[in-house]
Amino acid sequence: MSDCLKDGQSAKLSCAQKRRSNNITAFIDAAYCRTSTEIQRDKGYSVPRQKELLTEHARTKGCGNLTFYIDDGHSSADLERPELVRLRRDIEAGRIRSLRVYSYDRLFRSLIELLSFINFVQKHKIEFISLKEQIDTTTPQGNLQLQIMGSLAEFERRQVVQRVQDAMYHKVRKGDFCGGQPAYGYRVKDKALFQHPEESKVVEVIYDKFIESKSIRGVTLWLNKNGHKTKRGKTWATATIKRILWNPLYMGIQTYGKRKGGAKTYAPEAEWMREKVRGLEPIISKEKFDKVQSLIKARAFKKPDRRGRVYILSGLLRCECGGRMGGYTHPDKRKKGRSYSYYKCNDHIHKGSCVCPGNSFTKEDLEELVLQEVNARVNLKFDAKEKASAQLDGEASSNQKRMQTLQANLRQLSSKKQKLLDLYSEDGIDKSGLKEAIARIDSQTNSTNEEINKLSLELDPREQDMRADVFSQLNDLKGELFNLSRKTKQTILQQVIKEIVVTRDHKVKVSIYEI
Repeated sequence: MSDCLKDGQSAKLSCAQKRRSNNITAFIDAAYCRTSTEIQRDKGYSVPRQKELLTEHARTKGCGNLTFYIDDGHSSADLERPELVRLRRDIEAGRIRSLRVYSYDRLFRSLIELLSFINFVQKHKIEFISLKEQIDTTTPQGNLQLQIMGSLAEFERRQVVQRVQDAMYHKVRKGDFCGGQPAYGYRVKDKALFQHPEESKVVEVIYDKFIESKSIRGVTLWLNKNGHKTKRGKTWATATIKRILWNPLYMGIQTYGKRKGGAKTYAPEAEWMREKVRGLEPIISKEKFDKVQSLIKARAFKKPDRRGRVYILSGLLRCECGGRMGGYTHPDKRKKGRSYSYYKCNDHIHKGSCVCPGNSFTKEDLEELVLQEVNARVNLKFDAKEKASAQLDGEASSNQKRMQTLQANLRQLSSKKQKLLDLYSEDGIDKSGLKEAIARIDSQTNSTNEEINKLSLELDPREQDMRADVFSQLNDLKGELFNLSRKTKQTILQQVIKEIVVTRDHKVKVSIYEI
């Protein structure tokens, strides 16, 4: 058995490290090009001209073929340019050795964004070269310039964060609304916060129902059963109800500074700022809010001890209703210290039977079934020729056709957006109509880009090569997959399985990645 799949090790990481140590061609010499307008192309900034200059520079440095990331017709203000997103992803994955641009402004025109990106590149130890500014980090002078720019980026970031914090603290002390998405029950008008007539009534019901039932899940099920929707028109989840029950804004008090610099960790509660919002009428009285907090604390219970319990199918399971399935452990009430484990539909647990009637599968039975399925289907042994053939087959797969469709959709959305802007400039559409239409197109564009990025990763030859290695190693195991540790099984399954759909009558469909 290969070292890549030794018990307790991460197969993906080990294989990647092994290839990189033995084969330097695993790294990419990248180049980024961008134009935003026809005017730029006429002034000599055309993509072919940029590619020509960058290729010539690479040749003089003895560099091999460049891999180009090209955003043609994209503004520098667009931080979610498709190829820029792909470039960032490849940098984070450790695939890139060097990055060339014709000029800094091909990446960003904003100094803050530029310096932040330079810092990002420096963090990943990538050689960075800008032809126009004559900065080359393969030289001591260029490396020093980049380090100085990285330091400037960090200094500027801290300055901006401090200025924003100072401004926000000042707004809170004045009693002004701090901005952002208003909580359910409120709406924003002229940068001020007001009660939403319909939503505020639902908030009152949420508090009253919780006091009556003392159950967050019970409130969630009641809302969904009676057809109430969230601000975004979705069904309710227990996590959303918790946030509403814990939020002092419903007493007219906003909280600021709960998190440390925007991080995921919370600051000590003593450091939080709590101030009344000027002119905001409370939805919930202080007495009722305090009563709810007492009930929540009184009903807090210790969850079952799950140390050492690994759900090897976590993140892969979907219920036939479309919701995710997660692992749940329940203590045996009849025998102390004993427990049972299941995979259950999260939507049924958190949203109720009106969203999903329920789907539960014993942990051991489902995992055994999936392992047998994977073991039966991974029956290929790859040599170099077969691996290359598998990659060629993958390029002609249904995923590749889907990618072509998505890219065509993206071009159509871009064309629609431009036509709307042209129509607006000719007074053929009013501003409010334009905003609504543009918002719909941007939403569709973002979801399309997300799917393109996901498919790009699946179709990436390097990812296919890595999966081919894992499939080959699994084939060599000849049934020993069952004898590996649970953590190792989880790592392997995450690499070879795309998705598992489980029906309520316990039929299981396992979708394995193409290679």
